[in-house]
Amino acid sequence: MYSMFGSTVAAISTPRGKGGIAVIRVSGEDALAICEKFISPKNGKPLSEIKANTAVLTNVYDENGDILDESVVTVFRAPRSYTGEDTVEISCHGGVLLTESILSRTFACGAVQAGPGEFTRRAFSAGKLSLSQAEAVIGMIDAETRAALSLSKTNLGGAVRRKTDAIYEKLKELISSVYAVID
Repeated sequence: MYSMFGSTVAAISTPRGKGGIAVIRVSGEDALAICEKFISPKNGKPLSEIKANTAVLTNVYDENGDILDESVVTVFRAPRSYTGEDTVEISCHGGVLLTESILSRTFACGAVQAGPGEFTRRAFSAGKLSLSQAEAVIGMIDAETRAALSLSKTNLGGAVRRKTDAIYEKLKELISSVYAVID
């Protein structure tokens, strides 16, 4: 699959700190190949043979081949992922040291640090989200009231996009009419 970004990125997608579970997302053309270097599904298949949208129990290994964690890994394949790229989500036990250690393994194996909002930017660039939907994702994350959350959920569902698309279509009709009169 061709990636418009060229690099495979990784980041912790859950709040940093202690918790039962942390999620590390790896997205890009080489996501599966990078993760296969340090993740081994317990069913014996390599990650590249795991069906899309499937979660598998795995062992995650450090650079010495010792088990870092037993994690659940979910494989999403392009173009049917949030970013539109191949994506691997590692759901590991939460904790600062463990999570940072697994993220460091992704970097050692070829991924680069994702910037703030990088996954949503990639989703927007791949046409998976409109600009208003990308903004709604940020709104949902930042929402501090039920009203703000509700508004962001509505926008994420495409309400703003549908209204602007309707306006755009009317403008196209109007412009076409103006050109017809000029001709």
